Amino acid sequence: MIFSDQPKTVTLVANPPPETDNGGLDQAFQLLSARGLRNHQISRVASVSDIDVALGSVVTASFKGTVRLQIIGHAIPGSICLGARWTDTGIHDPAAFAFPFLVLDTNPVALGLLAKYAGKLSEVMLVGCHVGSTTSFGHAINGRTLTYTLAELLRCKVCGADDDVAPDEYDEQGWYAPAPSHRRPKGWRWSDASPPLWTDPGTDPLPRNRKPAARDGKPVEIEIRAVRTAMLPLLTTQEPVVLPSPIHVTCQYVTSAAPMSALPELAVETDQGPAQLVGGGRYLKIDDVCYVIDRSPALVAALTGMLRCLDTALRALCAPTSAAG
Repeated sequence: MIFSDQPKTVTLVANPPPETDNGGLDQAFQLLSARGLRNHQISRVASVSDIDVALGSVVTASFKGTVRLQIIGHAIPGSICLGARWTDTGIHDPAAFAFPFLVLDTNPVALGLLAKYAGKLSEVMLVGCHVGSTTSFGHAINGRTLTYTLAELLRCKVCGADDDVAPDEYDEQGWYAPAPSHRRPKGWRWSDASPPLWTDPGTDPLPRNRKPAARDGKPVEIEIRAVRTAMLPLLTTQEPVVLPSPIHVTCQYVTSAAPMSALPELAVETDQGPAQLVGGGRYLKIDDVCYVIDRSPALVAALTGMLRCLDTALRALCAPTSAAG
């Protein structure tokens, strides 16, 4: 490969099967491909193994310098879908986390396929709704965990989107550039002399799309009583798992810019009916209303502790019944 012909940027767009809503991914791929960007290689991938193959075709024995990598796909904080069947009720592919690895997360076996590219990448950008967000209720890791892991593995700057992602949010070079009303991508910068360093992209825009949700002059209080489904394969039963004690959520606002494209982390039962936690746990969606969840240490602890509640409940459900007598 002639040095001047080497791609400076490689963009890999996820390619899940039809069961997943791929409209936004197909549109992003078409928009970027139609630009005819120079020194920018764009292709589709369905697994971590495909990422390895795509990078291997660029980073050959004659390759010089580094390339920046952009991966686009549906996501929740800490995980980005490549070829798994994801819908609003979870992952529907038991083999998604085995070779060829249809989901990119912190699975060390899957990441072993990419270890050979350490030092060959100048930057990695993960582009999926809230993939870089620091909260992820219903999952043991979050976006900060994933980007840190990749920064350590690949020895370069790694960032992930911290908001909804639109198909046209890319600059003239085809690199992810969120709209002015969206939060900046977050992540870590590799350092030879220390652990990765947190990147500070500047002040995020203030929310301008909220209106009060008060009832009788008081914030709306919603009670989460059970978990119906989790995006990742956390639940092994089809029945809702009732929480030992309800979690009370306080909401002072609703948002007029509901994250319609964000995949829900948890589907839950509340005192007001079925609901979904979306956007890295920032919103509680009931019917067509998206409540902005008030944050407090107690709430964060309660939602994080939901994992332990589920684990205890599942152990009880799966335990063999002892014989009488």
